[in-house]
Amino acid sequence: MYRRWLYFTIIATALNAQGTQEIDSKRVYAFYYKHAIGTLEVKERTNQSFSFSINVATRSGCIAEIEGEAFWRTAQKAIFKNSSGSCQLVFYFDKNKVRVEQAGCMQYTSVACDFHHTYYLPSTYIKDTQTLYVWKTSDEGFGFRLQTSKNHFLEGIATFVSPYEAIYEASSCSLLFYFSNQTIKITQKTPCPKQAWKAFIGTYQKIHE
Repeated sequence: MYRRWLYFTIIATALNAQGTQEIDSKRVYAFYYKHAIGTLEVKERTNQSFSFSINVATRSGCIAEIEGEAFWRTAQKAIFKNSSGSCQLVFYFDKNKVRVEQAGCMQYTSVACDFHHTYYLPSTYIKDTQTLYVWKTSDEGFGFRLQTSKNHFLEGIATFVSPYEAIYEASSCSLLFYFSNQTIKITQKTPCPKQAWKAFIGTYQKIHE
């Protein structure tokens, strides 16, 4: 079972209701696949270095975690090495994504999961005072966070049932996501008992950043 707090807690503290992914120079990148999820948090970014934390979890129960400080080698490349030299991570920044390459680091990971992935910033959609963040990194599904101006939120992983339709199922509610050119429409597949969730229903327009 996924350790949901690995990315939910990070996302909840890093995003706000104004539709931005950067708060006090902190950014959250993520990937979501059927078998694995991961987040990369980049913060305290300066011209010399930045602090980071990476959390990866697989459906089989493997968990990999690391944090530290990476130093810039070029404008798009940074390197982290631990104190013993047994772990090196290279970060390649490219617009809205970061590719991480790993050498060693087995004390932080295992054969079943590692840090070697591409992590993405979310796309942002808005509807009135509601904000929808979408980490769409595979054809299997996507991670999302729905948030209102009153700090009600719902987050999870939705699974694609067609190229333009996805479903999120919880014990008390099911939501359908319909993708079009620049919008996402959310409807209820089953009634949502929580009044706060009903505010999430509707059509969200993508913000161009």
